[in-house]
Amino acid sequence: MLQLTQREVIELRILCLLPIIIGCSTMFFGTDAVPLQQFIATGDQQLSIRLDQALGSVGRIEQTGADAPDHIIINEATREQLLACPGVGSKTADLIMAERRFAHFADWRDFDDRVKNIGPAKIQAMKEAGVRISRDEK
Repeated sequence: MLQLTQREVIELRILCLLPIIIGCSTMFFGTDAVPLQQFIATGDQQLSIRLDQALGSVGRIEQTGADAPDHIIINEATREQLLACPGVGSKTADLIMAERRFAHFADWRDFDDRVKNIGPAKIQAMKEAGVRISRDEK
């Protein structure tokens, strides 16, 4: 059995409490090391993250650029752009690309009829994000 001296017990307690003390002090007093806004740019798209300085939590995430959902047109989008749409995974993106080879989508109803696993909730999320079927859609 391991025997610790009184001093070693105190040092162990301090070591165990140190992360908690540092975490609480950062939470209450904040840190200047975290900027209020950071930009991560990759190619044509840019991701803007606004951080709350006091708590270090993410306040808002906004994607801009060619792959931002509000710039995506389903009838013209690349696979990567389709993946940026809310509710669209790799299988759904492949289905959209395959259906689009036959003919462009006329409207959201046509899109819903031809693409499996797309339902009203996903379509609503895409519309709210600004995704459009064609350039003519308002």
